[in-house]
This record gives sequence, structure tokens and C-alpha cells, in this order.
Amino acid sequence: MIDLFGQEVSETPRRPPGWTLKRAFLLHYHKAAETEERRCKTCVHLLGHTHQRRYYKCARLGESCGTATDIRLSYVCDWWEKR
Repeated sequence: MIDLFGQEVSETPRRPPGWTLKRAFLLHYHKAAETEERRCKTCVHLLGHTHQRRYYKCARLGESCGTATDIRLSYVCDWWEKR
């Protein structure tokens, strides 16, 4: 394919359509068992930000100014590390 400036452009996308960092994270992110000690609440990567309310983020996922990187304290991922 040729772009507006006459240069040849590759048609293969860098990532599959719809692929995001959040989607990659969700492949490893699930609800923890009730009796399980492993939770985001006890993870070393947990970050909390207070504005009108408290928003929890994961340092491994990165931060945004929106809900895309919010996490739940009762969930756990494969990268959990004890505090």
C-alpha cells in the first residue's frame, strides 16, 4: 500500500487488532479464592491514589489517569509478590 506521500507502507499491524496492555494483563488477572492469602491487597506492586475516593493501581501494569489500569483488591495475578 502507498501512503499520502508516495511511500510504501507495510499492511501488517504491529499488534493484533484490539490488543492493549490492559487486555494482556487480564489474561493473568482473576478473582482470588476466599481463603487464599494471595491477593492484590497484600502485593508489593499495589499503589493507591486518593482524589475524591481511593483508586488502586498495579505498578507492573503502569498508571493512567483513567479506569484502564484500576485493579480490585480481592483479585490476584500471576505476578503477585508478598509485601
